Amino acid sequence: MTALSSTAAHPPARTRRLSDAQKFQRVLAADASCDGQFFTGVLTTGIYCLPSCPARKPLEKNVRFFATSAAALAAGFRACRKCHPDDFARGADPVLETIETVVAEMRAQPADFPEVRAVVRRSGFGATRVFELFRQHYHTTPADLLLRARLDFVKARLFACETDLSELALEAGFDSLSTFHENFRRTQGLTPSAYRALRSTREFEIALPAGYPVAHLRRSLGRDEGSVSERLGGNIFKAAVRLDRTPSRLILKLGPSKIHAQIPRGDQAAAHRWVVGL
Repeated sequence: MTALSSTAAHPPARTRRLSDAQKFQRVLAADASCDGQFFTGVLTTGIYCLPSCPARKPLEKNVRFFATSAAALAAGFRACRKCHPDDFARGADPVLETIETVVAEMRAQPADFPEVRAVVRRSGFGATRVFELFRQHYHTTPADLLLRARLDFVKARLFACETDLSELALEAGFDSLSTFHENFRRTQGLTPSAYRALRSTREFEIALPAGYPVAHLRRSLGRDEGSVSERLGGNIFKAAVRLDRTPSRLILKLGPSKIHAQIPRGDQAAAHRWVVGL
């Protein structure tokens, strides 16, 4: 926070040497690396912005540049409500906060985002910028995170209610029941019905994807022969684990196409996540 505020108050020498024409080119490019290094005031609106602001770009003749947020305010400009340059000057990151808000909405109501274009529209940024931000902050694409949000939405309700699978798929935003089943089996290693059955069983089987490197998994699980909490013997792996704060023992039988899991006690959903995460 201190570093950002300091940058906003005292822009680096390299930025101060830029001409107004060069700064305007940075604004047209929505160059986020210049955020806090200078601020842009627009005469026709009376608003000042960050260089990366996603709002429609002004004409060059209507732009004035300021070294600090305070200077723009003193000149009579008010902060933009899209890019929040005043928050940035205080050390906040309005771009990240916007993306975090969009992601929270995706996870709470994924059906409100029927496709990736809806994510882009909701963010207020361009498609290229949105993909960059998701890759930078979530290490994935908007499409992948939206799919995970749909699946997590369904998984929570499979445990909590008896709603029909077709209804759950629709509520999560899947465009068809077949697409829902295909993605659920591919990512979770079992069917939605089998996942719901975890509520009443201490055993389950995870179907491995075609070509899954079981030998590599076996080497990884057996890498510490002296471990007191994990032990691989043949195809049987035993581990002392903590599943949602509950200590338990997980037993896995490794097969060429499946992993059979046993959990004497603890959260079955947490056990499933643990195995899928191997």
